[in-house]
Amino acid sequence: MSDLINLAAPLLGGGIAGFCSGFALKKIGGFVVKIVCAIVGAFFVGIMFMQYKGYITGGVNWEQIGADLTNTVTQVAGSVDSGSVMGMFDKIGIPVTSGFVAGFVLGLRK
Repeated sequence: MSDLINLAAPLLGGGIAGFCSGFALKKIGGFVVKIVCAIVGAFFVGIMFMQYKGYITGGVNWEQIGADLTNTVTQVAGSVDSGSVMGMFDKIGIPVTSGFVAGFVLGLRK
């Protein structure tokens, strides 16, 4: 019974937070999304301009990205309790994330 409560609490909490986020985004979304898109677009145009002018040189350091990703995956895999599925859910945060996504979709649809 306590395992069920430990699973349901983060799922419900994530669902409530997701619903509130989705509902709020739907209500104020049109204007805010346009502003965010304009800011992100201006940021990328600025980055491309600085690369064109030579302020930013070089490429993507794929070796560093691969090393950081490998370290992160190794840390997460090492911290998961392989003997318990509930331990894996708690470490990764699957109930909170899935509850948030489900609540977010419901909030957008309301």
